[in-house]
Amino acid sequence: WMIEVFDNFLPNEYFEELQSKILGFSQPWYYLNNITFPDKKGDCLGEYGFNYWIVSKGGLLGDDPTSKMVYDLLMKMRKVSPYKNIYRSRLDLTLYTGESKRADIHVDQSNPFFPHYATIFYVNDSDGNTVIYNEQYEEGKGIPEHLTIQKEIEPKANRMLLFNGKYYHTGHSPINHNTRVLINTDFN
Repeated sequence: WMIEVFDNFLPNEYFEELQSKILGFSQPWYYLNNITFPDKKGDCLGEYGFNYWIVSKGGLLGDDPTSKMVYDLLMKMRKVSPYKNIYRSRLDLTLYTGESKRADIHVDQSNPFFPHYATIFYVNDSDGNTVIYNEQYEEGKGIPEHLTIQKEIEPKANRMLLFNGKYYHTGHSPINHNTRVLINTDFN
C-alpha cells in the first residue's frame, strides 16, 4: 500500500478560515513534556509540544468552536480513508528550538496492532519533515534497530497525508520556521 499525499486538500476559503482559527490568538493549546508520548518519563529535552483534542480516543467530537470547524475536514478525510471510523484527532504544535529535533519514532494507536490509517493535515508551511519508514509495527516486538525510510513529506499548508498506521513514523521540529502545526487523525 502506498502513501498518498493530497495537495490543496480543502477549498481555499474553508482552509483559510480553518488556518486563521487554529493559528489565531483564541486557539487553546495544552503543553506536553513529550509531544509523542505524553506519559514518557526521563529526559525529554526538546521533545515538548502543544496539543488540542478534536476527537478524543473512542470517537467523541468535542463540543467547542475548533472541533466544530474541523468537522468538515474530518468528513473529507473520511471519504479518502479505507477506514471510516474516526478514532481520534488532535492538533499538534511544535516550536523552533534552534536545531532540528526528531520526535520519538512511533505508531499512533494505543493498540497499534489494530488496523488503522493515519492522516496528517498540515495547517501551515513549515519544515521538519514527516518521515515514514518501511518497517511496520509487529505485536510483541519493539521498534527495529535499523529503520529504512520509505518517504519524507515536507509540511505544506493544506497538504494531507494518508498512510497505513502500522508503519513507524516520526516528525521533526522546525529550524526555519517558528511553528509546525498539523492535525493528526486516525481512522479504524
